[in-house]
Amino acid sequence: MTVDARPVLNLSLALDHAWGGLDVRGYHIVNLAIHLLAGLTLFGIVRRTLAAGNALRSGGLPPTVFALSVAVIWLVHPLQTESVTYIVQRAESLMGLFYLLTLYCFIRHAESEYGGRWAGCFCVLTCLLGMATKEVMVSAPVIVLLYDRTFVTGRFGAAWRRHGRLHLALASTWIVLAILALASPGRGGSSGLDVGIGWWSYVSTQFPVILRYLRLAVWPGSLVFDYGPEPVPPAAELVPAAALILGLAATAAAAAWRKSPWGFLGVCVFAILAPTSLVPGVLQMSAEHRMYLPLAAVAIAGVSGVDWIARKTAHRSFILIIPAVAAALALATSARNEIYQTPLALWSDTVMKRPDNPYARVNLGNALFDSGRIAGAVAQFEAAVRLKPDYAVARNNLGNGLARLGRITDAEKEFVTATRLKPDYDQAFENLAGIFTLTGRLREAEKAAAAAVRLKPDLADSQAVLAGILAGTGDWTGAAAHYETARRLRPDDASIRFKLAEVLLRSGRPAAAAAEYRAGLALQPDVANAHNDLGVALVRLGRLAEARAQFQAALRLRPDDADARRNLGGLDAASAATR
Repeated sequence: MTVDARPVLNLSLALDHAWGGLDVRGYHIVNLAIHLLAGLTLFGIVRRTLAAGNALRSGGLPPTVFALSVAVIWLVHPLQTESVTYIVQRAESLMGLFYLLTLYCFIRHAESEYGGRWAGCFCVLTCLLGMATKEVMVSAPVIVLLYDRTFVTGRFGAAWRRHGRLHLALASTWIVLAILALASPGRGGSSGLDVGIGWWSYVSTQFPVILRYLRLAVWPGSLVFDYGPEPVPPAAELVPAAALILGLAATAAAAAWRKSPWGFLGVCVFAILAPTSLVPGVLQMSAEHRMYLPLAAVAIAGVSGVDWIARKTAHRSFILIIPAVAAALALATSARNEIYQTPLALWSDTVMKRPDNPYARVNLGNALFDSGRIAGAVAQFEAAVRLKPDYAVARNNLGNGLARLGRITDAEKEFVTATRLKPDYDQAFENLAGIFTLTGRLREAEKAAAAAVRLKPDLADSQAVLAGILAGTGDWTGAAAHYETARRLRPDDASIRFKLAEVLLRSGRPAAAAAEYRAGLALQPDVANAHNDLGVALVRLGRLAEARAQFQAALRLRPDDADARRNLGGLDAASAATR
């Protein structure tokens, strides 16, 4: 869902994959490079704004030092970890880079009407790329216009007269955003006005959420990877939070109307947070990566505050608090990144901080399951089910854990419940088919596996499961058809080719079976059983010398292979009888 209708994000990830496959190091290098470029662009924006005489500071630090301080604090802040270290949240950092580049290119364009025409072209290009990266880019044309009025021309009319064509070109990029949004309505059911959450119910959760964002920006003491569902706050919490946030927003808007630089920064914060705060989402009501860009305003305010105190108190050494804070933030970020090293560490930390999050419970259960700690995984899945009884994924994963513990009847109940809660859940049907097969109920297994194939006909695993069940019932024709589909979907899977070959051999088609065995052995040559079975097929075709070579190959790989030894002995006996 994160990559739906975001072609620039998809392209960047595809290039990573083409470069290094699934080696995550390449993805992390690109994410870090994007973040560093964004920090450099932020430095350029702040420095050029200050150098033009716009008062974003109290007058102590030189523009370059002030801008460098802001950029460094923004870069090393632990609140940025999710946007940089979590690979798929490149959506946020890449969009942030394009957002900052759009503003920077406008500044360069405004500095030189004619010499800066190249900057105007790049301004529109980066805005367009941002729109195709993430929807939060929607406010960029408005923010550029507000910057023009606040820092360059002084009035909206003058801004339009001097840069109207550029502002119109920036606004035209909304067309691209609208087309992409229509191509993926509701982001696959994860967000939108029709996702089952009332608009006011969602928005009411955002007032304390935004306060949390601001608190973490100032004091990032308890960061959480996945906050999970946010309950509608009680009136005693909602009313003061709403009053404070609405008051801050109104103050920022009023200050921006008076052309205050601080009003501009405040409007930037609320404008960037607006899309995710006003459009309901079912998977993420709160996410730290949403503060990636707004954090810049906090960094500017912090540096400006230190600068002001140092100047007012005449203690210039107080400025040294800036590198000290940056160093402390960098150490905190390093510690936060340690938690991201393994899924088990990340989800254990998340569950510890948000024990009522069923999604985190399931992911921790998955990590425990993958590490072989099945009992611990089952406990997490059971906790998720208690928190959210209609959570089909939790039910399905609980079924897998129970099956591994030998509790087959309990596992079956969970798989059945999962399919009832989510009738299009192909994996649950596939797992249910496995339980039915294990308990000898092959006709029921066939129905469940067929349901999985109907739901996801392009999944090789589902096709192979159904084929295996049909083979168990003696339906060789049906089994071969589904194995052939699985082979077409995954031609490099040797195991599928071996199973297809076995079915072909059993159904009396030794030539076709031999061809599949050879194709499978070309992919995976060290499978003794396959060499032995290929030998059997060759015997049926009368190609005894080739069969002998295959039986010998099987014995070289597995000297105690009784079948291969018996088959080779049979060939020797037959040869002796004919002499």
